[in-house]
Amino acid sequence: MYWGVSDGKAKAMSENTDLIMDNRRQESNTDPRLISYDIVFVINSNSKGWILDKICNVIAKESGLHCYFLYTELNNKMTMPVPRARAYFFSHFAPMFFAMAKYSYIHDGGIYVWFTHLDRNKGIQIKDLIFALNQIDCVFTTNSSLQRALESYGIEGERIETVLGAADPELFLPHDRGSGVVGIVSAFYERKQPDLMLALFERMSETQFMLVAPGFEHTANEGLVWRNWSKFDRL
Repeated sequence: MYWGVSDGKAKAMSENTDLIMDNRRQESNTDPRLISYDIVFVINSNSKGWILDKICNVIAKESGLHCYFLYTELNNKMTMPVPRARAYFFSHFAPMFFAMAKYSYIHDGGIYVWFTHLDRNKGIQIKDLIFALNQIDCVFTTNSSLQRALESYGIEGERIETVLGAADPELFLPHDRGSGVVGIVSAFYERKQPDLMLALFERMSETQFMLVAPGFEHTANEGLVWRNWSKFDRL
């Protein structure tokens, strides 16, 4: 089973899995004096300034450790070499997979990934991704249904940690629901079905909706900005 890749690309992905296996077989040879950071965060540059980037920044701040942020333009080719660190935190599984195949010393540290959804368009065979995820220290998910989905694919349950979102009850006071504003937090993605959202808004014209999303000043990826959508004025 493949995630939207051709047979030719699928073969290449298997070679990457072989590289991951070879890298893991190598004995650790990282000189402690060469370790520059406690945590290296690897983030696609398209996410800079938006949710995944902010999550990594919060983790870095709360950790109190010496951290480094690497923004890569491509998933399968790091923009710059990955520094040596005690741990690596990837905001998406795709750069994690390719970094594990290229840099043997990554396996000397802890490897963690934030797994938001099953993205089938990253050129990775599902069996190769399962293998890679079963080699790392922890896969963080945001809900139990995604955890069950990963387990059904073959990810070992003890490697998955589900972290549920929460709110400060002293800041967000409880109140009766049903007559207020409906809030939606989302950048612009086709997978969020913007046409369906627009149709819903038009059908529920008596309801006030509030779309909380990045503007041009919030992200380097203008493709995430709703104002670029051809139907934004209608929205």
